[in-house]
Amino acid sequence: MQLIDKNGKIFGKVNILDFAVLLLVLLVVFIVAINKFFPDRVPGVIRRMPQQKEFIVKVILDKERNWLADYIKTGDGQRDLENNFMAEIIKVKKAKIADNTYSVIITLRLKANIEPGGFIVYGSNLLRPGENFVLETKGYLLKGLVYSVEESAD
Repeated sequence: MQLIDKNGKIFGKVNILDFAVLLLVLLVVFIVAINKFFPDRVPGVIRRMPQQKEFIVKVILDKERNWLADYIKTGDGQRDLENNFMAEIIKVKKAKIADNTYSVIITLRLKANIEPGGFIVYGSNLLRPGENFVLETKGYLLKGLVYSVEESAD
C-alpha cells in the first residue's frame, strides 16, 4: 500500500490539500494556546497587595465643624461595593481638650492598608496622630485630625 495513491489521497482516504489545511488550522490553534497560557512577557516587579487590618481611630473634629456632632450617629460610615463597612463610627463624645475648650471626638472602626513602609493608610488618609482625616458618608463630610490609632483587638 502506497502512502499517496494516484488520486492524491493519503492512504487512499484523505486528500492532501485537506490534510494541509487541517495541519495549518491545528498549528494556528497551538500557537494561540501557547501565547495565551505561556506569555513571553513576565513583569519585572510583582507588586504585592497591601495587607489590610482593622484599626480603632479617634478623630477630633475641626473647631468650625463641632456643630456637625448633632448629625453624626453611631453606625454611620462608609461601605464597600458589597455593603460591608470599611469605616464605621462606633462612638461620638464631647470632651474637654483645653482650657474651657470642648471638642467632639469621633471613634471609628475601619479597615486600613499597611503599606510596605509600615504606614497605615485609609483611602487617601495617612493614619497617624496629627494628620488630617476626611470621611465622606452619605449624609455629611467629616473632617478632623487623627488623635490616636490602635490596632483592633477583634
